[in-house]
Amino acid sequence: MLEISLNENEINFKDLEVEIYKLVCEEACKIMAQILMEIDDMLLEKRDKKEYRCKGKKHTNIKTIMGTVEFDKRIYGHINSEGKKEYVYLLDEYLKMDAIGHISTNLIEKVVENVTEMSYREAAKNIVSIFKLAVPKFSNYDGTFYSHKNIFSQIITA
Repeated sequence: MLEISLNENEINFKDLEVEIYKLVCEEACKIMAQILMEIDDMLLEKRDKKEYRCKGKKHTNIKTIMGTVEFDKRIYGHINSEGKKEYVYLLDEYLKMDAIGHISTNLIEKVVENVTEMSYREAAKNIVSIFKLAVPKFSNYDGTFYSHKNIFSQIITA
């Protein structure tokens, strides 16, 4: 939780708003991860045990408009309609997760919306200003930010 002291540095409304936004996004990511893992647990119990054999869990993440959600999901082996063995994530199928790489559709839509309305450089600044707290990969350790080309390359290859 945010600790506020009247004896230390002054706090202004803008900084307070940013800190609260950061905290809310972090909590939202934790809640999302918990819900995803609970759904995965339910799918484990309800699956056709003869068709889908659980092969264990994989730790993964997905970048969302709230930040990076880290969670574990189960992978299942089964025989497809062509008689070949394949591995699937029932969670992905159940939720119709059509993430591009490890990026949610909502985040991709926000990026596309930005790049179609302004230059890449302006869009990169806008995206960083919105997601800089939730997506620290966009900033260097010294507090400066990557170039717009690096940011879009990170988004596309993530």
